Amino acid sequence: AGWTYRLIVETLLGVRREGKSLRIDPRMPGAWSGYAIDYRHGKSVWSIDIRRGDDGNDPAATTLDGQPVHGTIELVDDGREHSVCVILPKQRAADVAVDPQGSAP
Repeated sequence: AGWTYRLIVETLLGVRREGKSLRIDPRMPGAWSGYAIDYRHGKSVWSIDIRRGDDGNDPAATTLDGQPVHGTIELVDDGREHSVCVILPKQRAADVAVDPQGSAP
């Protein structure tokens, strides 16, 4: 069960603990508009919301409790709930895989 959890959370959802930090590297399938997960560290809960932007020109951005974050997120055990928001660029038509017959999956 532990390996299945790690496979889903770390590989598919892209949320991985590295020491006392959390790295978020989503690999979201093109058909998904987003997802949310809660990650517990000690007595703290990290509510992570990963979404595609509304516009194809939206830059990727990550915020922690409303403040911009670059790189990993430092995990603290302060007993509070923290909010992480990750906005990914909207998938463009050119990003959608096309099969050899020329039709989208």
